[in-house]
Amino acid sequence: TGDLGTSAVSQVLGARLLRSSGPADRIVLTDELHHRYQVLAAALGEHLPSWTWPTPTGGLSIWVRLPDTDAATFARRALAAGVVVAAPGPLCVSAPGDDHIRLSFAAPPTDLGEAVRRLASAWHRLET
Repeated sequence: TGDLGTSAVSQVLGARLLRSSGPADRIVLTDELHHRYQVLAAALGEHLPSWTWPTPTGGLSIWVRLPDTDAATFARRALAAGVVVAAPGPLCVSAPGDDHIRLSFAAPPTDLGEAVRRLASAWHRLET
């Protein structure tokens, strides 16, 4: 399987790493990714409470619904604030809608917090 969010080389290396690691290593990785999701969710809840998303059941990202906003427009604002987000467009066949962006929680927790602060700043500028 593959995705459109990471390079083919990263996917191959990740697959090899998962095959070569034991169950304990996978549990540690899963726990760390769950922690990173919790950091992202807490920061979004604090700084951007009007944004909504379903709790992920796997993967490294979430699709966030932006209330009354075009995702492509906001993605450009986010990029200007130093945060790359993905609008649905060509990313998937059954995109959630033009009002959603994809946020990854693969980054370290401190980076996730900073990214949300920058997103909040861009969001509040868009609202005014």
